Amino acid sequence: MGGAQTRGECRKFPYDEKVLEGMKYKVRILQHEVEEMVCLREKESRMYEQEMALFAVKEAEWARERKKLKEEVKKLRNVLEESKKRDAEILGENGGESYLIHHIREDQARRDEAVEKWKQLYFSIKVELDHLILRTNQGESAWRRTYEEDVEKELKAKEESIKLLESRIALLEQQVLKREREVDILRQSLKIMFHNKIGRA
Repeated sequence: MGGAQTRGECRKFPYDEKVLEGMKYKVRILQHEVEEMVCLREKESRMYEQEMALFAVKEAEWARERKKLKEEVKKLRNVLEESKKRDAEILGENGGESYLIHHIREDQARRDEAVEKWKQLYFSIKVELDHLILRTNQGESAWRRTYEEDVEKELKAKEESIKLLESRIALLEQQVLKREREVDILRQSLKIMFHNKIGRA
């Protein structure tokens, strides 16, 4: 009978209930930890997706900013190139104008020198004429008249030379005035071109 009871007790209590409860508790704890881990991973996954979406938005913004900056840099380069080109053209024009003015001034100086020489020649001839006329008016002896006639011929020739010189002087003065007007017109044209280029820029 004792053996039968022992076997019955063994069948009734195959495992210790406390151990079983402890195992169940551990299982629940593990399940809870697993659920927390899954929840944490899902939360991390959502955060990662949000961060990736935010990064994608930021990357798109950065791409637009880079494109905008590249366009601005390109515009600035174009403006700089146009400015350099315009400055070079202006410098070239001013240099051309300076060269032209310098050349005109040199020509004018040479003409002024020639005019001054002609004026001096005219003055010396006029003085000689006045002196001869004075001597003639004072009266000369007959033997001087032939000489005076020769002198008068020479004087007429010199007077013609003087008239010719005077006409040349007048012509040169007209040319100088014409050249000065041309320089003024050129300056005005350059100023207009310069302002037009600035307006177009």
